[in-house]
Amino acid sequence: MKKFALIGAFCGILGGIGLIAAAILDDQFPKPLWAVIAVCTLTAGIANICAYLKSRR
Repeated sequence: MKKFALIGAFCGILGGIGLIAAAILDDQFPKPLWAVIAVCTLTAGIANICAYLKSRR
């Protein structure tokens, strides 16, 4: 479970950096990178939910 939480944290950081870059670049940001940001954010969210559920037990 720790590996998944670490992957989730890494993906969350990558997603955040991607969103900041997208905000700065505005219209020049490549469209396929939005898919990468979405996957990173989804992975981070799932890891956070799993970590929360595990801590409640």
